[in-house]
Formats: sequence, C-alpha cells, structure tokens
Amino acid sequence: MIPTKLLPLELASPKTAAEWLDEPDLTFANGNLSPDPKVGIPLYGPRSLETSRHKSEIHVGFIGTSETVAKAGALYERCSQGIDGDDDHEPFPGCNPNEGFRCELTTDLTETIRQHEYDLILGERKKRQKFETLFGVLQQKMNLITGREHPLDYIVVALPDELYKKCRSVEYTETGVGRVYRNLRRSFKAMAMHFDTPTQILLEKTIDNFGTDKTTVQPSQVAWDLFTGMYFKVEGLPWGPTGLRPGTCYIGISFFRPLGDSSSFRTSVVQAFADHKRDTSRTKLLREVLVLTKMNWNSANMFGLMPITLRFSRLVGDILRGVPENEKPRSQYKFYMSEQVYVLLQLFVPYCKRIYRLIDFFK
Repeated sequence: MIPTKLLPLELASPKTAAEWLDEPDLTFANGNLSPDPKVGIPLYGPRSLETSRHKSEIHVGFIGTSETVAKAGALYERCSQGIDGDDDHEPFPGCNPNEGFRCELTTDLTETIRQHEYDLILGERKKRQKFETLFGVLQQKMNLITGREHPLDYIVVALPDELYKKCRSVEYTETGVGRVYRNLRRSFKAMAMHFDTPTQILLEKTIDNFGTDKTTVQPSQVAWDLFTGMYFKVEGLPWGPTGLRPGTCYIGISFFRPLGDSSSFRTSVVQAFADHKRDTSRTKLLREVLVLTKMNWNSANMFGLMPITLRFSRLVGDILRGVPENEKPRSQYKFYMSEQVYVLLQLFVPYCKRIYRLIDFFK
C-alpha cells in the first residue's frame, strides 16, 4: 500500500471563462467621441474647449542657461507648428487657435542660470554640495520668475546635461537621521509646488536629439507628451472618460518611506469618500478599470498598463518623500506629474455611491 503522503495530488479542474470588451470611447470637445486621444484631439479639440477651463493663451516661462533656454523655446515653437508622424506614430497636429489643443503659446519670460552660478555649482568638491547648490539656485530662480509682474501659467526648467549628470541624485549619511537618498527631480517637484505654478523638467539631450538619429522616441510622440501634459497642468482637460456613472469613486493607495526614515511607512492616497458600498457585476468592474487605464493625461497614449489610480498614488508618494515636515503639500496632481510623462485622472466626487480600493504596496 502506498503511503498517503506519496499519492499524487488530485486537483479539481479549473473553471475558466473569456469575455471580449470593446475599447472604451473617450469624450472630447462638445461631447464628441473617439477611443484614441491622437484622433479625437485633432478632429474635435480637447474636452474643455469652449469651457472656463480652457486657456486660449498659455504663458510659458523658462529657467536654464542662456543656451538651454533658447533651445527649449525653439523646441516648443517647432512643436507648435506640428510634427510629422510615421507608420507607427500619429502626427502631432500642432498647437494654435485652430488646431491641436486650440491655444497659443507665449514664450518670452526667462530666468537665466548665469555663468558664475554654473561654475559655482560644478566647483563644489563633494557631490552633496553640488546637489544642494544647484537645488538652491533653482529655488532662487523659481522665486524670481514667479515674482514678476507678468502672466505665467507654466515653467519649463531646461537643464544642461553636465549639471543634470553630476547632480541628478545624491546619497549621504545625516547625523541623527541615517542614510539619505535624494533625487533632483523629486526634490525639485516638492520645492516647486510652494510657488503655485506647474513645472516641466526638460533635459538638454532631449532637445538636442529631437528629430535626429540619436533619439529613442519618435518626435511626434515627444510633442504629444509635452503638450498634453502642459495642457492638463494649466487646468485644461485633454479628454474625459465614458461609462463611469456619476457618484462613483476610485481609490489608489501606495506606501512610501519619508526622506531619511527607514523605519516607518506613510500612505499616498487618491482622495475620495463614500457613504456605502454596492455590488456591481464583474463585467462592469472590468470595463471601468479598462477606462481608467486610458486616463493618462501626460502621454496621449490610447491606454496604459495600470489603472491610473494606482499610477497616481505611486507618483505622488515619490514626491511626498521630499516635502519638509513643516510644509503642507499641495493637493492638485499637476504639481506631482512625472517627467517620465505619465499622469493620472483624479476624480473628486462629493457624494459617492461606491468605492473601489485598488491597493499597490511599495516594495
């Protein structure tokens, strides 16, 4: 007789099912529909066109050296005229009152990193001092450009490759704190929200490689990414979802460690409330999750890998690490958007009928 523990394990036959869900539509100007932002925006215009959220003119300021500021301004002007696509990429229609996002750019406001400031940053012997000196210079430039008597909706920080390469991150030991890791992008975003103007970090190599054999991203895709993110950051709505019933709330939760603290976790949560929970069919839930994968307002791609609620909570957690304890972080997502051009739909609903918890744990 064979011992019981040596008998083959018998498993019940798995029950499987398959279901096809059509690609959800998105809404654009005047309620027009299309599943693809790169089709809907050229045909109809952005969702907030002809509403109070649409800006007919966007005032863009630039921070950088005289050379990188000139390059960045020229790139935005070039993209505004439209960028050709190819067999795999839709063309970018440009940005003017009659095409694309249906608005005009003004790009005459600048704040320059002077040569002596550049030399001071690179003249620091230790990496931490280089990082903190550049951070201080950027903070000073943010203070100056936002303090001018001039309309300003959006700030592009055009960083020279040499500065970014030598100051992009730093790791050091702080007495009484322990090991500290700081990332320039995250630290800058945490600092910049204090000035109440959304920002975009643009690397010099991104500009120099644009439209050349060195680029790893097709030029029309770069233009879509830059202008979709900008339009949302200045309060516009590039497109809207369909099939999400009024009174629905979605939550994304992630966990992060505060800067210099390796012993505790904090949470990053998409803000939402609910009065009770109600059952919903599996098909309806799957369709709603599919819609949420299409709400990337910083790349104009037709869909993404994850529901945007999870993406949101993760990216916010990245920035919150660098917010000082005595400073209250801003609630609008435009201050947290990643320079890797991903974004999230943030739904604020005063009275919610349902709540779906989509939880993502940081490792």
